[in-house]
Amino acid sequence: MPFFQSIYITSFLMSFMNCLISVSLPMLLAESMHSSSFIIGLVGFAGNFLYTIVAFLQPRFSLRKKLILFIYTPAGAGLCYIALPFVSLPLIFGFFLIASYCYAIFWPSMQHCFTGSEGDKKAGIFNLTWPTGLICGAIFAGKAYSLDARIPFIFAVPVAILSLLLLLGQKKNILSMKPVDEKSKANKMPSSAFLVKEVRTLHYIHFMASGAIMFLFPKLALARGFSPSLIGNIFAILLFSRLATFFILRKKPLLLHPYRFFISSFLFCTGSCMIGLGTHPAMVISGTVIIGITGAFSYHNSFLLHLNYGLPVSTHEALVGAGCFTGPLLVGTMGHIFNLPAAFFIMGIIILSAGICFNAFMIFRKRKSLSSAY
Repeated sequence: MPFFQSIYITSFLMSFMNCLISVSLPMLLAESMHSSSFIIGLVGFAGNFLYTIVAFLQPRFSLRKKLILFIYTPAGAGLCYIALPFVSLPLIFGFFLIASYCYAIFWPSMQHCFTGSEGDKKAGIFNLTWPTGLICGAIFAGKAYSLDARIPFIFAVPVAILSLLLLLGQKKNILSMKPVDEKSKANKMPSSAFLVKEVRTLHYIHFMASGAIMFLFPKLALARGFSPSLIGNIFAILLFSRLATFFILRKKPLLLHPYRFFISSFLFCTGSCMIGLGTHPAMVISGTVIIGITGAFSYHNSFLLHLNYGLPVSTHEALVGAGCFTGPLLVGTMGHIFNLPAAFFIMGIIILSAGICFNAFMIFRKRKSLSSAY
């Protein structure tokens, strides 16, 4: 099979497996183990915190060592996932941490496949394959969990085996990949370091919101009488809205609207509040669509920024993990102190406050530069 076709299929399968567990595990913790919102948020925090640290430290690994680990990460993740419904809560923490480590190696290494001149042209298709895997994983998780809570975790094994076989089939090509030539892209670096920080911050906020939703919304939804199948479909709609936006953006450059930070923060806030306060599925679905569309824009900008300007894609992935661990921790803690609807509302207000402060800072900075010009 051609190299990029194998990479596309593997990214689909690994996204499928990740979402399969991300949707099923919070329901398992809430229903079978009667875990509080704080415990569920803590599980999400622990796994994504380790993911962030490992992804951030990836540039310290030798490329060959990282690529060898990359090939075998599906097996490690699959073995950890199948154990989750059969062990106690402390072991769930341990196995979920190991799986998170595997994914922290997998995704930056996967994205390294697109850093060459040929890979740059294929990145748009990649941004369609992994979200498609998430959508299918969310739908399947809801249906499978409704039949038996153990099925999603058991099904992770054949998915992991197929992913492993695809990577082993491309082992020679993967190990022959070379480091990114940072010097060749140095003259293309953005003129403003502030732009890099802004794009990265919005990317982080996106996964802060979506990470909290993925881990804490199932508990809230079950309390409101939503079925596991409906919960899976709601997540699928969120992910489909992101996929549809990726399709529209697949050939677009960086999108730098002057008020993008405030607009994005306002929309993230609106989506979070609708999901937290909405008792009817229609309101919740509307909130997820807003999160999905807005998040696609922030991911698109961050991915292109790191890919096109020679910035380490491991930083891009570390921000995914950073958002995904702070979101569940924040909402889980606030849900334990108050309640989950209030927690989602508080997260939305925090995001909106960040957008207002940033916009005010930009206005002040612009006025200061104009006054100094005179």
